[in-house]
Amino acid sequence: MDVALLVVRAALAAVFAVAGAAKLADREGSRKAAADFGVPASLAGVVGIGLPCAELAVGALLLPAATAAWAALGAVGLLAAFSVAIAASIARGQAPDCHCFGQLHSEPAGWRTLLRNLGLAGGAAFVVAAGWSDPGTSSVAWIDNNRGLQIAVAAAVAIGFGFAVVVLERRLSASGDVPGLPVGTAAPPFALQDVNGGRWTLDRLLAPGRPALLVFTDTACQPCDVLLPDVARWQAHPRVELTIAIVSSGPEGDVQAKAEKHAIGLMLTDPDRAAYRAYENAGTPGAVLIGVDGE
Repeated sequence: MDVALLVVRAALAAVFAVAGAAKLADREGSRKAAADFGVPASLAGVVGIGLPCAELAVGALLLPAATAAWAALGAVGLLAAFSVAIAASIARGQAPDCHCFGQLHSEPAGWRTLLRNLGLAGGAAFVVAAGWSDPGTSSVAWIDNNRGLQIAVAAAVAIGFGFAVVVLERRLSASGDVPGLPVGTAAPPFALQDVNGGRWTLDRLLAPGRPALLVFTDTACQPCDVLLPDVARWQAHPRVELTIAIVSSGPEGDVQAKAEKHAIGLMLTDPDRAAYRAYENAGTPGAVLIGVDGE
């Protein structure tokens, strides 16, 4: 049991530490993710900083035996809150980006994200239940006790942290490293319906002989709501020499309601996020400019 508790605590500590550090390295993305999940705009910034700090604290406190059980209880609480928020989004037919590991990895929150969180919560619950009175060997006391297992576990955790730091540094410092398809790529074709039932393809958007701008949004994205009135004005402005199409994921009824509310001229529905994924978007709102040559 002592070995199992040590391994689970080390694994959870690594997950929470990487998640917290990655979120802090992309505070704007963390703030946006909080807003996408329904946190009021006035609190999203606080949550965007407070949440990763809490994750880092849990990761650090899981290592010493004296604080491991309480840290595991905190991990259960955080993971339960994440799971409730994701389940609520699924029930509403929404899939905001989880931003779980900052710029290292982000994906629409769905069943896979929920199952992963429940699995991690199960590991944390195991530490609470089996290790409340005796959480096992301290992961930071191996220097005073040279048993091979403890040294191996400590080394594995150190290697994992080092790898995560290197990956994060490369992602943040790479020159010109931006999400999406590289400039010059042939734009992926698509066939989407507008809110009135009309069918639109890439060829149809480019048919007038001018560039097309695809603006990707989601009905659950609060920053998108702030942007939509501006996009509606761009669509209607006679001097804007672009065909501007909003591509929105979310329930079709909600997409139509957004189009009516903001008087959107051209709003396409992307209910399964097929176009969103094809253009390798990293979040909403986002936009892709396509030239008349289809690139």
